[in-house]
Amino acid sequence: MKNKKIILWPFIIIAYLGMFSFGLYDNSRGPIYPSILKDFNILPSVGSWIFVFSSLAGLCTTLVGNIWLKRLGTYKSMQVSFVMQIMAALFMGLSCQFGYHFYFLLLSSFAFGISSGILSICANIMISRSVDVSTRRRTFSGLHSMYGLASLLAPVLLNICYSLNIEWNQYFYLMIFIPGLTLILSFFLKTPTYIHSTGINYVVPKANFKIIIFPCFLFGIYVASEIIVSSQLVYLLEISHHFTKAISNYYLSLFFLTLLLGRLTFTVIKLPLRSLHWLLISLISSLILFMLGLMVHPIFLPLLGLTQSFFYPCAMDWLYEKHQSVADLIVPYIMTSISLSLIIMHFIVGLLAVYFGISKAMYLGPCLVIVALLGIIIERRFS
Repeated sequence: MKNKKIILWPFIIIAYLGMFSFGLYDNSRGPIYPSILKDFNILPSVGSWIFVFSSLAGLCTTLVGNIWLKRLGTYKSMQVSFVMQIMAALFMGLSCQFGYHFYFLLLSSFAFGISSGILSICANIMISRSVDVSTRRRTFSGLHSMYGLASLLAPVLLNICYSLNIEWNQYFYLMIFIPGLTLILSFFLKTPTYIHSTGINYVVPKANFKIIIFPCFLFGIYVASEIIVSSQLVYLLEISHHFTKAISNYYLSLFFLTLLLGRLTFTVIKLPLRSLHWLLISLISSLILFMLGLMVHPIFLPLLGLTQSFFYPCAMDWLYEKHQSVADLIVPYIMTSISLSLIIMHFIVGLLAVYFGISKAMYLGPCLVIVALLGIIIERRFS
């Protein structure tokens, strides 16, 4: 498919809508995290399990990625992802509907983890099969711009709901609409037959472990450094800096605004330099802003969205540029490593927040950036 010149819009539409609905749900969890701790009267070490559990479910899903890809194909798997996301939103709403039931939060996290595990694999594969090499990096940037747009809207929508006296659990009932609509739409879009390939028509190639290990390491470390900001920023600002809920959410909105602007720039404008060079620029500038935000003033933390925005799409383009025909195979392993890294990150942050405070726990972020930067330098030296 790498030589095709057409753009397969049905793939792009479903992948983009899937990423948007995923981003809206995912980034609604960070702003409500302090409310969950308060309403359920639990410590961060317990509350962090709503993130750990979803990451664990995502890990299990991606571990068997090649199995369900072979059985269902990419397109049907995306439809399953939408169903699980609907269930996740429903369980989240029910958690406070008739008293406080923490197990509903865990069920929601489990369903969302399955949904995110499927979508993280399928959306990237669908995009790689939808465009040619010349537009691939921009299309990947567009895909993750949908996540950025949803991330920007999530705290804004929550603030609107709070102003209308809509509780955070009731807000998640509204989250059923977009994946539900996309699921219905997916049955009416005409798609090429090869995206539905299952069974003997779907060939899972083999790849050497040495080829897989570095992309898994790089994506896992980087995503953990990004999610630590989006999931913990509101909690950091409210607890350590005594900001109000509204101001904290505006800071989070600024983070997602810069994230969106950065990805839109890479989507619209064909920028020079190779993708690998942009990865280095992203990590170095992110490290600087991380340290300024933690040591000087928290206003620098939302600006991380700009420097982190182009890492993931550029890393995906680098993956397909370097590994070409086996890149589709590597993607499930990458998503597995991301899920595993998020489990470890949320668990460590929860423990550090209890024993040392959230302001100290956030230093895990720049440490992860340094590890990713060293990884690229070492890989380039010995490759």
